[in-house]
Amino acid sequence: MSLSEAIGLSAETSEMQGSRQERGEMTYRGFKVQRLFASQDLTDPERQLFDKYLQRDPVSEYVRYYAERQDRIISHSANTFERLNRVFQLDWLRDQLLMPPTADFLDYGCGTASAGKYIADYLDAGRYTGVDISAVSIDEGRRILEAHGLEAKQPVLHVIPDGDLSALGDKRFDIIWAQSVFTHLPPEVIEDILGRLRVHLKPGGAIYASATLAEAGEGVLQVNPHNWFQEPAVLAACGSAAGYEMERMEGWHHPYGIPERSALMRFLPREEGDAARRHELTLRGFTVLKDIYAADAAGDIRQMAEAIFARPDSLDPSLGDSTHVRNNALARFDDISRVLMNDRMLTAIQRIVGDGGYILPVNALCQDRYSTWHKDVHGLEKRGYDFHWKTEDLGLYTVIVYQQESSREQGGGLDIIPGSHRVRDRYSYEAGDGGQVALGELAYDPALVRTLQSSPCDVIIFDVRCDHRGSWPDDWGPHRSGTRENKEIRKYLFSFKIMKQGPAVADYMGYFLRLATELPDFRYLWETRPPSTLAQRCANFGLCYLDPADFKAQ
Repeated sequence: MSLSEAIGLSAETSEMQGSRQERGEMTYRGFKVQRLFASQDLTDPERQLFDKYLQRDPVSEYVRYYAERQDRIISHSANTFERLNRVFQLDWLRDQLLMPPTADFLDYGCGTASAGKYIADYLDAGRYTGVDISAVSIDEGRRILEAHGLEAKQPVLHVIPDGDLSALGDKRFDIIWAQSVFTHLPPEVIEDILGRLRVHLKPGGAIYASATLAEAGEGVLQVNPHNWFQEPAVLAACGSAAGYEMERMEGWHHPYGIPERSALMRFLPREEGDAARRHELTLRGFTVLKDIYAADAAGDIRQMAEAIFARPDSLDPSLGDSTHVRNNALARFDDISRVLMNDRMLTAIQRIVGDGGYILPVNALCQDRYSTWHKDVHGLEKRGYDFHWKTEDLGLYTVIVYQQESSREQGGGLDIIPGSHRVRDRYSYEAGDGGQVALGELAYDPALVRTLQSSPCDVIIFDVRCDHRGSWPDDWGPHRSGTRENKEIRKYLFSFKIMKQGPAVADYMGYFLRLATELPDFRYLWETRPPSTLAQRCANFGLCYLDPADFKAQ
């Protein structure tokens, strides 16, 4: 099948496009397409390829043109791309996107793996796949990966003739990376590629593609046979036609590009609702929702938390309370509950867990709670549960509202390991001070630790399987929870859990009711009922505030 047939161009349409092109009237979805060069200006090798493939129609044979061009370049000089510094791609993925080593990664248009060698080395074994239309490039890429001693990382490279992705089978990816690909393609081919890649995205996955931008009103510019500039609106139209929303990414810099025209675009499948948040949760295991609370509301939450802990009658040991914890705060303290669970918070929760999602009746208001490294599922595994590892997309999250700025100087926020929600618990636990559980050495490279930047107006949501800890003030040094207290540094937080619909809901509630028979901290679950006003408000947003009574007989 020719590319014209694959993207739905009839022979007549293709012929008409060639005619329009000769008159300078070629278009793509209403955008003008301009060729800014003449064939007589090309070098002899370039003109030979141009005449062979592109003289009349720059679309239908374009993929074959570019494959042969790359084959010729690499055959003539195998290290053409190897000698260029491509580590900047990994730098952005790791430091800006916070891509974890656990990401499944497709390097679309990987060439000779000049960047792939760095990315494969960073990722866990078996996570890197590269594809390219140039067979000569793939052969050279395999040699380069082997020369860099990356066999243990199990990288896989495939040739994809004419863009045929059948070599991937049913494999899906968190990130599909198209660096210096769309910069060399006409928009019809970009649209086709985006359509083909859809089935290879995991739920919550995204495509990242670099682009060289045309100015508004310029449409599409073919500046030479192999370099294309596109208006952002053109790229958005390519994505829309293939079922994506597009956004421009911040912090991107291409050292060999044109600074004012170089960009990186993210394409997110349209039907996933709040797709950007979903992508962050799937890829990293966490997201920070900005400005859920107005500044005055955030101040009110802090004052109400301080007042609650200042009241002696707020400490109820029968509910599992301690000096630092007030359990079941949503049902016990109406004033703070109304402010915490405002419309923006409930809307954000619904976008993450979907209609029919749950707010679990496990919540607490905390003062000066610092923690050592752990997963929130450690207690599950200690008691023999395993349901939380049987699906990659568990949809069970911890929500935290901090009532102070997150900072390493004073503590007050969250330290987390991106991507650790895909790795089973690797810690060795031991008894800690004050009945707490302390962990052994950090099981990750310390460079992977992120301290999330948040304000009292923000909300942090993370997968319960993520490795995390409440951040400590830097000048306190190594210590365990409960051994230090500085009344000049007061840390307040509110925490609860949310969950998507699914069979794991009954498993998780069964676990908590079991805890209620074993530990004082959860005894309140036998008696608590959903606060009626809050339960109704949740229902208005398509959410269910769970009643433990519904699970006691199970």
